[in-house]
Amino acid sequence: MTFLDNTIELIRKQRFNPNWFWGIILNDFYLPRRSLYTFIKGESNNIQGRILDIGCGEKPYAHLFSCTEYIGIDIETTAEYHENHKTDLFYNGVELPFENNSFDAIVCFEVLEHVFEPEIMVREMLRVLKPGGSILLTTPFIWNEHEIPYDYGRYSYFGLRDLFTKNGFIISKQKRILSGFALIITLISLYIRDGQEKLKELFPKSKLGKVGRWLVYLTFRPIFMTFNIAAVVAQLLPKSDRFYFNNGLLARKTVDSL
Repeated sequence: MTFLDNTIELIRKQRFNPNWFWGIILNDFYLPRRSLYTFIKGESNNIQGRILDIGCGEKPYAHLFSCTEYIGIDIETTAEYHENHKTDLFYNGVELPFENNSFDAIVCFEVLEHVFEPEIMVREMLRVLKPGGSILLTTPFIWNEHEIPYDYGRYSYFGLRDLFTKNGFIISKQKRILSGFALIITLISLYIRDGQEKLKELFPKSKLGKVGRWLVYLTFRPIFMTFNIAAVVAQLLPKSDRFYFNNGLLARKTVDSL
């Protein structure tokens, strides 16, 4: 592998599980990504057996789970946003192509905001999950539009809880992920990232254009590093339960559910 290939691979590894050193340097949003990974890893022992990953993309968290089988499904448009997707099965985004009571557990990370009819999705999750089975899910409350135009909603703590409880689930754990001034700093980073992406779009899709896009990326590195460090330090400030980045949810299907 060339130096460029090695660098790209290092950046890819730091996208979903950024460590304190390379993550701060290479990940534009170190703290949000680290916070998500920490939550998912902390609840991974509750997800075992035959697992369904809905909206799996690159399956970035699959290694955290002890399972007998791990099946990832997604819609075909995922290929537009996940060049390295590891989808086992594409489906229509509405009806899960499995029999009732097929899985011991379901995981669904940063997907629910892309579902146009979430109640149908939750009922489908309930249907394919075995009685007593668990679901581990994350979805944003405050974040920018992404994977446009397939971005349909955001969820408050209470809205997410109501969505699952009224559709047959019992909430085992719910958590607000990354709150307070650290989130404000992250939102500024999002604004800067938008500018970076617009600059990169000015370069053609050619070898020369690729060099230009890399130069833009390297130019913005010190800026994102500074904001990453500032966000980490800002965690020392008081938190706010009303202003937070993401929702983490662990729920289970009741024994007497359909």
